[in-house]
Amino acid sequence: MSAADNNSSSVLPLDTVSVTDLLLRNQVGLDNWERARPQPLRISVHVQAPTQHAGARDLLLPEAINYGDLSRLIALHADDADPAAAAKADATNPPVKKFKSMEALAVHLTAAILTKFKAAHSVAVHIEKPRALLHAECAGVRVSRDRSSLTAVSPPPATIQDDAIYIRSLSVSTIIGIHPWERDEKQLVHVHLDLYPPNPLSANDDRVPKAYNYRRIANAVQAQVESSAYKTVEALCHHLARFLLERIHVHKCTVQVSKPSALVFAKTAGVKVTRDQVWLASLLREEMNRTPPLIEPVLGSGETDNDPFLPSRLSTIPRPLLTPPVDPSFNLAYLALGTNLGDRAANIHRALRLLTTHPTARVIMADTSFLYETPPMYVTDQPAFLNAACKIYTPLAPLALLDVLKEIEAQMGRDLSGNALRNGPRPIDLDILMYFTKGATHQVEISSDRLELPHQRMGEREFVLRPLADIAADVDHPTHFRTISKLLALLVHKHQSADPTYVPIHRVLPFPLASPAAPPTTWHWAKQTYVMGILNITPDSFSDGGDLFDSTAVAVAAAQRMVAQGAHLLDIGGQSTRPGANQIGAQAELARVLPVIQAIRAAGILTPLSIDTYHASVARAAVLAGCSLVNDVTGGLGDPDMLRVVAELQVPYCAMHMRGDPQTMASLTKYDEGVVPGVARELHARVKAALSAGVHRWNVIVDPGIGFAKNAGQNFVLVSQLGYVCELAFGQGGFPVLVGPSRKRFIGEATGKVANAKERGWGTAAAVAACVAGGADVVRVHDVAEMADVVRVSDRVWREQVAE
Repeated sequence: MSAADNNSSSVLPLDTVSVTDLLLRNQVGLDNWERARPQPLRISVHVQAPTQHAGARDLLLPEAINYGDLSRLIALHADDADPAAAAKADATNPPVKKFKSMEALAVHLTAAILTKFKAAHSVAVHIEKPRALLHAECAGVRVSRDRSSLTAVSPPPATIQDDAIYIRSLSVSTIIGIHPWERDEKQLVHVHLDLYPPNPLSANDDRVPKAYNYRRIANAVQAQVESSAYKTVEALCHHLARFLLERIHVHKCTVQVSKPSALVFAKTAGVKVTRDQVWLASLLREEMNRTPPLIEPVLGSGETDNDPFLPSRLSTIPRPLLTPPVDPSFNLAYLALGTNLGDRAANIHRALRLLTTHPTARVIMADTSFLYETPPMYVTDQPAFLNAACKIYTPLAPLALLDVLKEIEAQMGRDLSGNALRNGPRPIDLDILMYFTKGATHQVEISSDRLELPHQRMGEREFVLRPLADIAADVDHPTHFRTISKLLALLVHKHQSADPTYVPIHRVLPFPLASPAAPPTTWHWAKQTYVMGILNITPDSFSDGGDLFDSTAVAVAAAQRMVAQGAHLLDIGGQSTRPGANQIGAQAELARVLPVIQAIRAAGILTPLSIDTYHASVARAAVLAGCSLVNDVTGGLGDPDMLRVVAELQVPYCAMHMRGDPQTMASLTKYDEGVVPGVARELHARVKAALSAGVHRWNVIVDPGIGFAKNAGQNFVLVSQLGYVCELAFGQGGFPVLVGPSRKRFIGEATGKVANAKERGWGTAAAVAACVAGGADVVRVHDVAEMADVVRVSDRVWREQVAE
């Protein structure tokens, strides 16, 4: 061979030996119905190795790669239905290893091939699951490795192409096109996605990173495309790529969208784009320079496999609501809390306080769930439980954290001697459900006599899964191959299939006891609408100013009357917040309300009381005097100490939407994006601030602020779209809602009774009924007797299942 021939051959690509679309059977992850069943795997392998000598001599030389041997090696490692696999297993060809993910299996195959075939320079493995997704041709993974990966501590960058997780031909119907006829009828598009992790995949880390979970991504992308109405394929590709980078947090992605119906004489027409985080950062900088910064996007709460990004919605990824700054070396843990003895709510508050103040645990409380009342599960002859979950950061290892939890249980009176009835009554029960290391990204699996992680029985316990889904809905269970929200949905379906009368457990709000001798008061959300009676101890409130101002005895009598008429809570206020009202200051407000609170409690009235104030000092004094809830019309904006004080008091807190103050709010009714998304966005910010300050999620109630910085038309819009406001702000199943339409001016304008607010009773009745229909959990009213009747009837219509 001449020198010229040598130079020519040196620039040629390496030869390749391939096995394409080898169909095998294996149980890797879930099938398209999310069952852990054996399913087909389609495997293609491309080995780069010299074939020159074998080709020149037309012989299968010993050093050559025999594709028959190659296919048998693949089957030995990947086909758990191969009857010969066990018989042929030896040190060189080990038996089939069980894998949870295609990613780990693909990396394992590259190592096995490079080890077996010494002539191989590099290998690319493609594994596809044609039955992985209902609406896509397949989901797959592509991994490339060269020989250096056998000895390197971590695999080098792929030598052929980057590792990728991909989805092929996700079929979605959507409005897309510039022609008039394309705007009237949906057409089919095929979406192809390639997602590139920032680092090469590893066989030792047998899990699917959250950002590359093809099932979740397929569901989210499908929902996005279905709800979109872009004119061009280019725009759809652009926004899908941005979504994957910005919201799913992939490192790099390729998006291809094809329209089969675009051209009559072509199979498809389409566009393919590749984008990465560098591109996204540049795009965001351009947008920031071009337009004023937007208010923080609205976050959701519990998850949800719902679409996290519809163009018509404000919500972002619903989890997590809180992400406090923590030391990156800290570990993340999800804990379950339960109690059924004594003051159950106080027990949970105390356990959390002991945990966060423990001298060695250094626990940072990141989030809490809602509270749920649940019947006992295993030993049924005992009181009902209160259950919750929390998310914490700690430097402690799993067993050290377990020791701290057991220490707290013993400190609170739980019998840990082994003599207590298993699954019996207890003042507190603390369990580690899941635990993550490596900057809270790697989920730990442990099986020992003392601890099993994830918790071995969480999948069968709704009282664990439901609160956990409030704060970890998108977290994957490493052995069930499902998210927490999916495990919960399947468990509820199982219960309902077995028992048609089964009712899922529900959220509750326990109020602090009015006195040590008082019976506990617990509100059961979604079971009924609660009535809050208004006790204004003011001379200038808009409809009843002066009625109760001059006499504490008159106020106590009014409280007794409201309780007898059906009030579940009495709201005591000493500061008028009507438009234009003068502000009197905290001390003057305390002088008005404190004697009334003390007199009501002295009269033996045990009904929960709330204090209507935006002053932290008033809130603290009122709670110490006997109030059980803080009703803050400013949502924490009126006093910088309010949220901190409420967190310290650990009482329920109602955060209302408001702009400005009573002097200015009437001029602040312009909402550029509309009153519904505007209120949702701003109300979300107030709730996030409350949670960040340490107010537990179960203690939060929200109020859209009817009549505060809204004109009459906007008030009617809010009432008519009450459920949508809260869904926009917090996602489905968000926070309990309080609404106060009673006697307000927008009712007077609609009924022609502007002059005298006390004549707006019938109009208020209609507004209250509309609020109940929209999902209000609490209505704040002046005329308790009449509105209690409205609520009872409305509940029968919209809440209760009434037999025909």
